[in-house]
This record gives sequence, C-alpha cells and structure tokens, in this order.
Amino acid sequence: MKLNFENQNWYFISSPTKKRKMVFLNPEIRRICKKSFFKTAEDMNYLLAGFILMPEHVHIFSGTSDSGVTKEKMTKNYKGAASRRIFQEISGLKNDLKSKCFWTPKTDKQAIDNYYFFLRVMEYIVFNPIKKKLNPEQYFLFINPVFEKYLISIPQEFPSPQFIGGIGNSSHCADAENSNRHENN
Repeated sequence: MKLNFENQNWYFISSPTKKRKMVFLNPEIRRICKKSFFKTAEDMNYLLAGFILMPEHVHIFSGTSDSGVTKEKMTKNYKGAASRRIFQEISGLKNDLKSKCFWTPKTDKQAIDNYYFFLRVMEYIVFNPIKKKLNPEQYFLFINPVFEKYLISIPQEFPSPQFIGGIGNSSHCADAENSNRHENN
C-alpha cells in the first residue's frame, strides 16, 4: 500500500478513558478493545496504520479512501464499538467506573495531510510508552507492518520491536489476538 494524501483521509485520534481511569491495565479490557479496533477497521474498510492502548488513554492512527468519512465519524465508530463490546463482555464495569460512559467526551482528532506529519504521528505512538516509562505489560502497541517502513528509527530501549498485524483482511485480528510480543497476560 502506498501513502496517498490526495485520495486518502488520515486521522490521528487521542481519547482518554472516563475520569482517566487506568482500565487498560486490565489485560481482558485491553484484549477486547484491540479486537474491537481491528474489527471496526475491517468492517468499515479503514486503513489501520497503528494504535496504542496506554493505561488510561488510546491513540489511533487510521485512514480511509472514502471521502465521506470525517474524523468525527471515524472516532465515533472506533470508540462506540469498543465501549459497547467492553461493557457487554465485562459485567459490572459500569458500576466499577461509576459511569455509563467508557470514554471522556473530549477527544482530540487531527487530520494528517502530509508525509512529515504522518511520520511524526507514527513515531509519537511508538515513543509514547517510553516517554511515560511504562513496562511492556502496561500497554499494547500495534503498528501495521505495511507502514513500519515509514518509521525512521526504533529506539534501543523499546522491548522487542516486532510489529504485528495486517490490513484489508481478517488475518490481522488473529495475529494480534495470538501475539504476546507486546503484551504479557
């Protein structure tokens, strides 16, 4: 796949969980959320470049060749599907969170319209857990191998930089679910 900023819309989505609760430290919630992101990308025909589940927030980097998909619509699709699935599969979580909402209403969404910004976002996703001094079991990182080549360098302190995934078919879901490369359960 080739990057094409004229025929593809790319968005960088950042969203904290409700009250910035560290729900993604729970491996089951991480598993459900990442599975939901892969399914949303597949169902909506999005190009999932990468995402990271930090303890209390997410960063999603995704694109589409459908000019009718706005950054608001893409954000709603990813977050809505994930929260529905998480609440369905984790009984009592609404009570634990003391909220019917999984995410805060505030979400940062940015359109990415050039190669330089694309690189900056990819590197931000990769470096984010290092900057926060997290251990590998505290986050989940997905970088699509199709886009891995756009990364200029992978930091030495990054644990086992082996990226997983795929695009355009269901194999990326199975690869991510079966992988323990960036997540210890």
